[in-house]
Amino acid sequence: MIKFKPFKTVQVKNIDHKKDTYSGYIHDWEEITGRKATRCANLDCPNDEKDPKLVGGHVIKSGSNTEDDWYIIPLCHVCNAEANTDGMEVYERDLVEYKVIKNKKK
Repeated sequence: MIKFKPFKTVQVKNIDHKKDTYSGYIHDWEEITGRKATRCANLDCPNDEKDPKLVGGHVIKSGSNTEDDWYIIPLCHVCNAEANTDGMEVYERDLVEYKVIKNKKK
C-alpha cells in the first residue's frame, strides 16, 4: 500500500555537528516556522514513543556537500544519533535553513 504524503518530501542525511554546543535549535525552529514540534520529522521514524524528546537536528539534503544546504529539523534522539547514517525522507516544509538560525544567534 502506498503511504499518502500531503506535502512535498525530500531526502536528507544527518551531518556531524558535535562541535556545535548550542542547544536552542528546536526552539528556534518553532519560532521560525510558527509551529510546535510534536513529532520527529523523519517520516519513517523507528521510534514509537508517544511523546519523544525532540531536538533540532542538523541535516543536509542528499547529494549536497555545501553548508548552504544545511537545515534544522525536529528529530527524536534515535534519528538524530550519529550512528544514523541512513537517509531520511522528510517534508520539505519542515526544513529551516541553518544559516537563518546561525545569523539569528549573532
